[in-house]
Order: sequence, then structure tokens, then C-alpha cells
Amino acid sequence: EGMCQVTVIAPGATESDALTKAAFILPRDSVLNLFRRREGVHAQRVEGPCGKERSVWITPWSSSVFVQNRDAS
Repeated sequence: EGMCQVTVIAPGATESDALTKAAFILPRDSVLNLFRRREGVHAQRVEGPCGKERSVWITPWSSSVFVQNRDAS
């Protein structure tokens, strides 16, 4: 309800799939605690309803992995 989309990059497909589900339902602090212990794991969450009123959040160490297109509307 409060999450539009989650993308997780991980070393393996099974790990990525499982962590995507976790990142979709857990609060930010829990995602950070879970993901910071795993090497090569990055997350991006589009929080809020899908549409214009949304917030994009990424794990703090992932700014070089996820690049936001500022020109997109």
C-alpha cells in the first residue's frame, strides 16, 4: 500500500529475489541493518503510491549503482 516499487541488486538471483521481498515490507532501518551485513547488495525503494507523489530512497552506499534521472517527469 505504501510502497510503489523495490529494486534490489545482489550477487545471486535467489538472494536478490528474497531481499526484494524483505525490502518491500520492512521499514528503512530494518532494511539498512539487514543489507549492510551483505556484500554487493544494494536497494532502491520508490515509497508512496505509484504516481507523482513519491519518494525515492536508496541504501546510503549505493549512490554509484542507482542514478536518478532528474529530467524524468
